[in-house]
Amino acid sequence: MASKTDYSIEFLHYDGHNLPFNNVAFDAVIIWAQTFGLLYGDEYKNSFLVECWRVLKKGGLISFSGHDFEYLSEHYKQCLVERKFYPYTDAEIYWEAFLPHELKSYAEKAGFNIILCERGEINKPEDGVVLHCLGRK
Repeated sequence: MASKTDYSIEFLHYDGHNLPFNNVAFDAVIIWAQTFGLLYGDEYKNSFLVECWRVLKKGGLISFSGHDFEYLSEHYKQCLVERKFYPYTDAEIYWEAFLPHELKSYAEKAGFNIILCERGEINKPEDGVVLHCLGRK
């Protein structure tokens, strides 16, 4: 797609744990589309946020989102196994689901000062809600 529109986009490979960037390289890190819930297990999520801390400049912002466990429990119980949200039939992929205080706790453990951590509506109200957390280094 990028080549068809004459955009010059560099794609980087990384090992999933160590971001291939220098320390204090960015003003902001954005982890949306509930990607945070694909980092399975506490250790993975904690170490990834520490990496985000490392690559952010002083005063830099992190914004990340996750699936809301309470919303899913109310509207998609059939897709939940404990905290794992399986939206696709016969697929092994799932997203971990969270409560707001859990996202806040992950960010605080990595050293971020929390600006907000709350539920928010998705573009279309019928699509439900998303949890989002905004922190500052």
